[in-house]
Amino acid sequence: MMQTHYGPGGRADWHVVAVSGASAMLSPADFLPVPSSSELLLWYKWNDGACRAGQAARACLRALTPVSALPATAPEGAIELFHVAPAIGGWVLLGEASKIIPVAASRFVEVSASDDSGGKSGGIRAVVRGSPGELMVMLFAQVDGLRVTGEIMSKTVTFSERTATVSVP
Repeated sequence: MMQTHYGPGGRADWHVVAVSGASAMLSPADFLPVPSSSELLLWYKWNDGACRAGQAARACLRALTPVSALPATAPEGAIELFHVAPAIGGWVLLGEASKIIPVAASRFVEVSASDDSGGKSGGIRAVVRGSPGELMVMLFAQVDGLRVTGEIMSKTVTFSERTATVSVP
């Protein structure tokens, strides 16, 4: 089993766990840097087909808490990938779902909580990098406390410059 972290702007909020021929129950304390007790982490299994735009978010995302662990398991000869992402502004950025590292620092310059147009908190903002004319599809899901709500949302960016900003809701 291997675990590493990644993320934009030097933040180490997103994690990937690769498992082959092993089984373990992982809690937030198993990830470095150890998240604060107020930080909500969610996990999903990469490429299992459940985390797609329009699908129920609760069908693929699970809260990672001290009492609700990530069951990282893969049989001998197989490799399974699990991703762990933070809830930010009531949302979780799943990133580019087709990528092994869906929120790569080379693509995501910054991810932060945003305010909606009425000045109320709630939302997530991502500054992303790409080439002019390129399309980038990102996935997001909404969270309410420890509960995942709604459907997986897809946002597509067509780059007109080297960077673009995407906000949800």
